[in-house]
Amino acid sequence: MAKSDQLKPPPSPTFRALVSSGFGLIIAIPLGIWVNLITATRYVGLMALFFNYQTFALGAGLVLIAANLALVRRWDIQEREWNRVTGITQAQHTLSVQRRILSTYCMILKGVLGCNVSARIFDARNEEGEVRLYQVRDVFIENEYFPQETAYTYVPVTHPDFIHCRSFRERAPMYEILPVDHVENYPVREKTMVEPSQRWVLAAPIQRLDESGMARDELQPRGVVVFYGRTDPEAVPGSKEGDLAKTISRDAAEAFVFMSLGTAPPSGK
Repeated sequence: MAKSDQLKPPPSPTFRALVSSGFGLIIAIPLGIWVNLITATRYVGLMALFFNYQTFALGAGLVLIAANLALVRRWDIQEREWNRVTGITQAQHTLSVQRRILSTYCMILKGVLGCNVSARIFDARNEEGEVRLYQVRDVFIENEYFPQETAYTYVPVTHPDFIHCRSFRERAPMYEILPVDHVENYPVREKTMVEPSQRWVLAAPIQRLDESGMARDELQPRGVVVFYGRTDPEAVPGSKEGDLAKTISRDAAEAFVFMSLGTAPPSGK
């Protein structure tokens, strides 16, 4: 059983307000009695005011005040824990949905391309005066091994050698077969980010929409969905199947237009 199933949801603000109001009314009774007793007997001095059998009502009122404070604190702790656990659960659910989306499109593309298909998402961020594409570390599908890609950090979208950067810049799906020696074309830094045995790349930009749901020229894409593999595909770029693969990659990118990339909420980065 998940931890969130063992927790009870915190009381609603309305219920808390009603309980607090009830406590206020109850507390007023013993405190009112104490004030009336003190006023009626005309006690003088602190000793007579607080240390007398008639101050029982005062003690009862103080106990009720302490009980109210303890209950409020308990509810605050319960609410923080509930929000923490359900927040984690929601984030896990979001990641699970995104992985299922990528996995589904990998299976579809496998039938079109005739080879194993892996997938990653790249998030666009404005940093130090340039736009960079970062791997979304918690959402990816690897149906083949790409051990060297664990070193990937980011590349600027202006990079001339990366197909997903060109897809981002041109706002269009791209499908290309990589040369056998493709890593030799990369600078030293980028050579550590790409698996030399990778054979092909299929990329599509994730568009950013304005508040009315329109895509506009001045809005840069949010990121890129990238499919790739280390096995030669049967469908080559420019063929009917290759064009179908580009269409499928576009549809996959559309699935993430209104979703967060990873666990981060959509933003206007």
